[in-house]
Amino acid sequence: MGLLGSLFGFSKKDNSPKFAKLTQTDAAQLEKQRAVISAEAKRRYGTLGLTKTKEDLVVLQRLLDDRAFAKTQTYDLQCLGVVLGDVFVSELP
Repeated sequence: MGLLGSLFGFSKKDNSPKFAKLTQTDAAQLEKQRAVISAEAKRRYGTLGLTKTKEDLVVLQRLLDDRAFAKTQTYDLQCLGVVLGDVFVSELP
């Protein structure tokens, strides 16, 4: 199975993905990461908040275009990924 298999929850015996409810700790961490992007968008552009819809893509693109975060700001870039994931979850079937 290898690295990709382990990253996506596949085992050698069972190739189906495994899903589990987020722990409170995980949910709190994701909220903190969303808050990083929300705060930066508010500071730079005066946005009122994130919507978890495709409207957030405009904000994410602006942050990228404006190089709001340096390549070395790994945590902040991961936060962008969390917000992008929220859009995927709400907009895609």
